[in-house]
Amino acid sequence: MKYHQKDQEEGRLATKVKKLFEEKRMGTSFLFVANFCIAETFNTLARYFYEEKLIPEKAYGSYKEALHEDVVGGKILYSYELSRRHILGADDIFKTEHTLSRRNGDSLSTFDILLISMGMDITRVVGKGNLKILVKENRIVDVCRSSSEFPLAVHIEKFSPS
Repeated sequence: MKYHQKDQEEGRLATKVKKLFEEKRMGTSFLFVANFCIAETFNTLARYFYEEKLIPEKAYGSYKEALHEDVVGGKILYSYELSRRHILGADDIFKTEHTLSRRNGDSLSTFDILLISMGMDITRVVGKGNLKILVKENRIVDVCRSSSEFPLAVHIEKFSPS
């Protein structure tokens, strides 16, 4: 069985994530995760175990248990629920997605659009400068930068925790 080895990029990202969790623990950050992203995380973990054989059975069980406790139970990350208002609020994002020029042919998935809409909703509550959507996709950053109505999106590589 092969095991997943961290490359240099993953090491840098892990350091940033640890800093975010430390900020959460200290009460200086609040971490929202869209509920469909949580489902995607569980699905990816299952794929790494069942299909790609990247993690052993014992580790799979402990990772799953930790995710249930920390994410689903709200211990570390707050699961932000998708609602009708997020779908209704996506109209401007649809328009931007289909009119803004693209680099490398990148396009937003429907989930990306919903994520931006959820960010718009949270921004109404916490204020524009108090929310950052952390992503690995340049297209989300480009779309969010195109309108002051959209939340701030930051590429995880360029993000620096406070």
